[in-house]
Amino acid sequence: MKNWGSILRQKTKITLTRTLSNHLTCILQINGVEGLFLVDTGASNSCLDQIKTQKFITQPDGDVLEMSGAGKEKLHATSSEECTLGVQGITISCLSFILIEMEAVNNSLAKLNVAPVDGILGADVLHQKKAIIDYRDLFLYIDNT
Repeated sequence: MKNWGSILRQKTKITLTRTLSNHLTCILQINGVEGLFLVDTGASNSCLDQIKTQKFITQPDGDVLEMSGAGKEKLHATSSEECTLGVQGITISCLSFILIEMEAVNNSLAKLNVAPVDGILGADVLHQKKAIIDYRDLFLYIDNT
């Protein structure tokens, strides 16, 4: 049997918020700048809103990609240059985000009285950082190595 207390103490603890729409969000720092992110285990890639590149001090770095979202429309995206991902002043990782147009996502959230988000923390990071989501107490635990 695993000693969960010991495992969780070795991880970075991130506070989650459950929105009115039942989404989980958290505050993360990208290149030292705070933003609000959906935690989405079903999103294969972590994303940033492409109109927020100046806010997060990042630029596109690569070719235009055609991707699919939850809807029928195709999304045009690019990868970002490498960014630092942090929480509470701790740098967790360096990674590239997929830069996408998030207006449709934020419009959908607005209809549910949910604040707009700056990006999505997806399965790529959650898997890489061996994430554990505590749905009862609303914490996300991730490796910081």
